[in-house]
Amino acid sequence: MEKSLLKKNQIKFRNSIQARLLVIMFLIVFIPLLGMQVLSTLQSLYSLTSEVESAFTNSSTSQNRYILDWADERMQDMKTLAAMPEIQTFDPEKAQGIIEKYRNDWGIFESIAMVGKNGITEINTDQKVIDVRDRAYFVEAITGKDFISEPVISKGTGNVILVFATPLVSNGQTVGIIIGNVSFNQIGSILAEQDLGETGEAYLINKEGLLVTPLKYEEELRATGAIEEQSLLTYKVDTYASQQILAGNSGIGRFSNYLGKDVLGSYTWIPDLKIGLIQEQEAGEIFAATYRNLTYTVILFLVV
Repeated sequence: MEKSLLKKNQIKFRNSIQARLLVIMFLIVFIPLLGMQVLSTLQSLYSLTSEVESAFTNSSTSQNRYILDWADERMQDMKTLAAMPEIQTFDPEKAQGIIEKYRNDWGIFESIAMVGKNGITEINTDQKVIDVRDRAYFVEAITGKDFISEPVISKGTGNVILVFATPLVSNGQTVGIIIGNVSFNQIGSILAEQDLGETGEAYLINKEGLLVTPLKYEEELRATGAIEEQSLLTYKVDTYASQQILAGNSGIGRFSNYLGKDVLGSYTWIPDLKIGLIQEQEAGEIFAATYRNLTYTVILFLVV
């Protein structure tokens, strides 16, 4: 009897004006609050995206300038040696001692060599005789031009290098060239020092999109079979960022990386060195806190 009466009262309350007013009040109060919270979250996402894009813009500009200044310093190193009389005259004993001393003191060059007009290295810090007649840096420098090569595989060490070449001039005549080889590990170590969070990374590709510095997640690519042995100058990065670089463009945006993960990042074409810089960080890490706040808001609304 009591249960039946209670049930009738519950039904009456549900159908009463009071119940309807409570529902209306709930909708009037909580829905706008939810909407305001969602709007606030969206504004936070927009603001955070703008901040991250600005940070990537500043970082890419800074790294671009640093790499170019670094390359200019390496060319000046070669020109310093090229101005020495002992180098210009190909003095076997004195020149060998000089280039070995400077290589050791600078601690940057993998090797330094003096190349005759025939394209054969005559004096070399690694004591190897190498034919470089087919290399673009020899073809250009022997005509009197300073030249920085594209990323190439060193014939002496097998490493990916940049070659800085400048002519050797004696009595107004070009008698040969001097070259300094710098491993891309030098630049790669600089890029690895950037603070791009736990998932972020920065790396370089050449004008064909081939990798010239190691990837942070290279082992994951190996697991898929995308990389078998050597990745440098063999693995092609095919993403929106790399495609933009190959088109000669620079910018920032949101795109998928080489693992197919959603990232925010920048892409910068560096024409002087014919390389492209890509910096990226997973969107999930960047927006983690904002996504959590939105989730908590929705859960709270559903519970209430």
